[in-house]
Amino acid sequence: MKNVAATINVATGLFLALVLASLLPPFPSDAANFEVAPVRFLFSGSKGSDILQIKNESDGNLQVQIRAYEWRQDAEGKDVYSDTKDVIFFPRIVSLKQGEARIVRVGTKTPPGKQEKTYRMYIEEMPGKETLQGTTLRTLLRIGIPVFLSPVTAEARGTLAGLKAEAGRKVSFVIKNQGNVHFMIRSIKMTGHSTDGSELFADESQGWYLHAGAAKAITREVPKDVCPKINRIRVEVSTDKPTLNGALDVQQGICAP
Repeated sequence: MKNVAATINVATGLFLALVLASLLPPFPSDAANFEVAPVRFLFSGSKGSDILQIKNESDGNLQVQIRAYEWRQDAEGKDVYSDTKDVIFFPRIVSLKQGEARIVRVGTKTPPGKQEKTYRMYIEEMPGKETLQGTTLRTLLRIGIPVFLSPVTAEARGTLAGLKAEAGRKVSFVIKNQGNVHFMIRSIKMTGHSTDGSELFADESQGWYLHAGAAKAITREVPKDVCPKINRIRVEVSTDKPTLNGALDVQQGICAP
């Protein structure tokens, strides 16, 4: 009888839980929304300050805090952040009414060097009373803004290195920034061509910032259905500064598993 009673109690508890869940309010539709302008800062020896505008597009009041970090890229091209005092801004916390826009003064007193310095500012929504006391969870909005301090003399230079094809239909290469300023990789396009030059496939993806002196290794895969017909691989890396190109004659061995 004890087992039967326990089963009934569990079933009753599950039923009540489902009923209560159905009565809870849905996820809030008044999620925070704010806009920032500009979307990046470029400082130099002749320009050491600027203005950031933040506008509250939410249905209610909003409070945001601002943080700044040094922004580096490691040997694999991954972003690494650390605290910095190089970027100065005021105020650090901004309160905005619905529809209100306010400005934040941003600048640096760090002098330019031989290589570009890179930072990143984050404008982060602060949890309000509704977020802390509510019955549902909501992700707080966070927007990042790149900050660049130009070198004394800028030199944009990059290369596409180590282009090779291997068994398993793998094509790999390394994008290297050999200049002293960043460049923005807009797209990475790899195409495969037959012996008569016809394009048999195209693989295109978007890129990201590549800092001065940094490198990014890329691996792509040739489609299985056209691999035996591929005679030549071409790669084009489009950036906001140099365009990098590479080509490779393909051996049929790459189609092997």
